[in-house]
Amino acid sequence: MKIVAFDIGDVRTGFCFSDPTGTIPSEGGFITAKDDDEMFEKIEKKISEACPSIVVVGVPFGLKGKETEQTKKILSIVEKLRRKISIPVEIYDERLSSVEAKKIISKLKKKSR
Repeated sequence: MKIVAFDIGDVRTGFCFSDPTGTIPSEGGFITAKDDDEMFEKIEKKISEACPSIVVVGVPFGLKGKETEQTKKILSIVEKLRRKISIPVEIYDERLSSVEAKKIISKLKKKSR
């Protein structure tokens, strides 16, 4: 099950593909756009090129699980994708992903000393 994942931003959106089994992330990069419409078109094009079985979109909920303005914007894009493409579009709650990444980096730095 090939997966394509997106971390959607206002100006730049990160993306990554998995291997055909859906277990190993491989190539990725960034999409830049001047506005939301162009970003949506470029995301849709990446999905079409990748031919995934599923699309995953990171959603930045607030720390207490509440929707922020950015959360609402991303969920709107997710709903638009769900209406336009025929494959499943899932969301991933990324509210603690930055915190976890910082912890991992900190541990790695301590081990390298």
